[in-house]
Amino acid sequence: MNRTLFPCAPPAFLLSLVYVDFLAVLLALGLGFAWHQNPTAYTGEGDPITWLSFAHLLVTSSLAGGVFYCRTGGSLDPAVWRQPAFVWMLIALGFLFLAVDEVAKIHESLDRFVHRLLQRPETALTDRLDDAILLGYGLSGVAVLYVYRSELISYRTVLPLVICGFVLFLFMGLLDALVNRPDVFLFMGISQEGSTSLGKWLGGVEEGLKILAEAAFLGTAYTCLFLTVKANCGRNRD
Repeated sequence: MNRTLFPCAPPAFLLSLVYVDFLAVLLALGLGFAWHQNPTAYTGEGDPITWLSFAHLLVTSSLAGGVFYCRTGGSLDPAVWRQPAFVWMLIALGFLFLAVDEVAKIHESLDRFVHRLLQRPETALTDRLDDAILLGYGLSGVAVLYVYRSELISYRTVLPLVICGFVLFLFMGLLDALVNRPDVFLFMGISQEGSTSLGKWLGGVEEGLKILAEAAFLGTAYTCLFLTVKANCGRNRD
C-alpha cells in the first residue's frame, strides 16, 4: 500500500480529522465570543471556518475523483457514464460544486435572485428558501447513491459513516433554518435580546455540525479510495 498516498489507516485518519475539526470549531467559537461577544464572528464568509469547510469539500472531491480514476483507469470514453463506476465522477463533481458554493454562496444568491424575479418582499417562509436549497442538495446526493447502489455495495462498510454524515447535514440544515430569523424564538416567548443571543450560539452549533458532517464525508471518501487501491494492489499481485 502506498504510504505517501495513505499516511494512516482510515480509522486513524478519521479520528485525527474529527479531533482537529472539533478543536478548530471550539477555537473559532471561543475566540469569537471572547473578542466580539459573538460565537459566530469567525464562521462567516471569508472567515477561517468557511475556508476549513472549503478544504474539506475540495479534498473529498479529489478523493472521489481518485476512486473514479482507479475504477475506470481514467477512461474518458463517452459511454463511461453508463458504467456503475461513473457515480464516483458524479460525487467528485458534486463536492466540487459544494466547495465553490461554500465560498461563492451560490444557494444564497439563488434565494435573492428568486425574490427579485418574483418582485416580492422576503417573508419568514421565503427567507428560508436557501435552507430548502441546501436540503435539496442532500436529497440529490441520496438519490444519486440509490441509483448507483450496485457500484457502492462493495463499499458497504462505510455505510454507517455515510448515514452519520447525512444525519449531521440534516440537523445542520434544520438549525440553519431555525436561526435564519428570530421569529420562532419570539413566538416561543423569548425576548428579542435572548432570541439574538440564542440564535448566535445555535448558529455556532450549526457550523460545528457542518464541519463534522463534512469530516464524515471526507473520511468516507478516504476509506473508499483506500479500499479501491488495496483491491487493485491485490489483483496486480495475482
